[in-house]
Amino acid sequence: MKKTTRHTKSKSSPKRAAVKSKVKKPTKARASSKSKAPSFSSAGSKLKRVATKAASAAILAAGVAGVGTALGELKKEQTKIAPDEPNRKDKEK
Repeated sequence: MKKTTRHTKSKSSPKRAAVKSKVKKPTKARASSKSKAPSFSSAGSKLKRVATKAASAAILAAGVAGVGTALGELKKEQTKIAPDEPNRKDKEK
């Protein structure tokens, strides 16, 4: 019985890394960083952000209040339609 030859995957040749430049780029002098007072534009954007959050909170509160009112009205209507509903449950037992 003859042995079959094993085929190996051809390996790709190792790629060389790109050559780095030996010449250093001149660095620019930086001014010392001081903490700056907030400029008017950043103060305006912060105010806008806070106002947006407040508006969304107000809308959410109004929605919750509306749902609460609607549920209260539904409960009132339900008691008007079937005021003796708990008595029915007692009779069934």
